[in-house]
Amino acid sequence: MLVRLVSGLALINCLALAAGNPLLQDDGDEELTFIRDKRSSDVCKYSKGDWSTCNPLTKLETRQDRVRAGSSAADCPQTRTITRNCNKDKSLKPNSFKKGLCVYAKARDVDWSDCQNGVRQKLLKLLSSKPDAGCPNVKVISKKCKNKKAKKFLMMGSARLSNDDKSDKNVKKEKKRERKEKKAEKQKRKQEKKENKISEKCDFGNWSEFSACTNNKKSRSRQITRGGDLKICRKEATQIQQC
Repeated sequence: MLVRLVSGLALINCLALAAGNPLLQDDGDEELTFIRDKRSSDVCKYSKGDWSTCNPLTKLETRQDRVRAGSSAADCPQTRTITRNCNKDKSLKPNSFKKGLCVYAKARDVDWSDCQNGVRQKLLKLLSSKPDAGCPNVKVISKKCKNKKAKKFLMMGSARLSNDDKSDKNVKKEKKRERKEKKAEKQKRKQEKKENKISEKCDFGNWSEFSACTNNKKSRSRQITRGGDLKICRKEATQIQQC
């Protein structure tokens, strides 16, 4: 029983870390990267390089990342290569490179390789090309490996945050409903007070028939038998409606 209790507390701590710990980071690319503590000796950390210009043959941009010597294991590769489609660069105009020079196999038809040095790859074979285009025989797509453990903790943390968000939404919804009810009650009291004031100070005759529509409006009036010198009575003696 004690072991289960300790395990449960450990899981709660893990969820809290996953929700707010900077050790679990998303660097802005598609994949999540699990960054361990600097005391770990079996991790490779990299400083991101700049994206290259768009290659008109492969329609890819390439980024060369360099290892952080002080924060990585000694056997980490000195560089890693990451690619992305040119259309992810919003600064490029559509059709800014020629289409159809090199035709490669569809990426969705090719499986990712196993993770090597923190990178997965897809090797797309050249299917056809324009004469003298100089197309590479293989188009290499590279991305960082997903870390299932990191993703699992992030999902668990997100689920917990989601439940908290739902609770907050319910509280806000209840407060909004209460404000709406208070406003309606206030308007009701105001209307009752106005009607009481009118009944105390004003008397009227019967309403006339509505006039013909003018500018999509019609009106009717009634004679003031008491309180004709009061603004509130004069106001209540005329009624205007939309046609």
